[in-house]
Parts: sequence; structure tokens; C-alpha cells
Amino acid sequence: MLTNALRANAIFSTACGATLILTSSSLANVFEVPQMVILAVGSALLPFAAVVWRGSTSPHPALVRLIISADTVWVVSAIILIVGFPQAMSTIGLWVLGFVTLVVADLAIAQGVGLRRKLADAGG
Repeated sequence: MLTNALRANAIFSTACGATLILTSSSLANVFEVPQMVILAVGSALLPFAAVVWRGSTSPHPALVRLIISADTVWVVSAIILIVGFPQAMSTIGLWVLGFVTLVVADLAIAQGVGLRRKLADAGG
């Protein structure tokens, strides 16, 4: 389960990062945010995805916890943005961010469950 959750996270992060970079101009207009914001998020997602994929090949608990923490920071930050600053982007941007955040939260939960199972199996 852990390996699959990590790989799903890496694939989703790569897809999102590539989409943000390749369509940054259009998304900036639709989401009503500066193009540099779109490019920065997309550019950050690609190295994150590489780390997550590498972690999926030999999941070390410390790295998995770091990945779960990064995903949690994304979720909390997105919720703060959506709830506290809804004027920061268009309505469609908020909906897309909300959807992506639900996926990230699901991946973080799956990674956490997978890690607990892996550690329980190793200990027993």
C-alpha cells in the first residue's frame, strides 16, 4: 500500500507540475493569479515528485514522514487560502485548488496508513 500511495503521489505531482508549467499563461488568466505563481508552484512540484518517486523505490520511514508532512502543509495552506482569502483567485481557481487538495489529503492519509502497516509488519 505504501509504495502504491507514494507512486500515485509522484505521478499526480508530476502531472500537476507539468500542467501548471505548460499551461501557465492560460491558467493564470482562468485562476486570476499572476503567471509567476503558477510557474513557481509547477516548478516546485516536479522536484518534489522526483523525491517521492525515489522514496517509493525503497520507502524509508523518515522520508515518508517528510513527504506526509509536505502534503499536510499543502492541505493546511490551501484550506487557509480557500477559507481565509477567497478573493485571492477566481471561483474556478478555488474549486480546482479544493479538488487538488482533496487528492493530496487522500494521498497523505494513504501514505500514513501504509507507513503504519509497514512498521507494524516489521515489528511483528
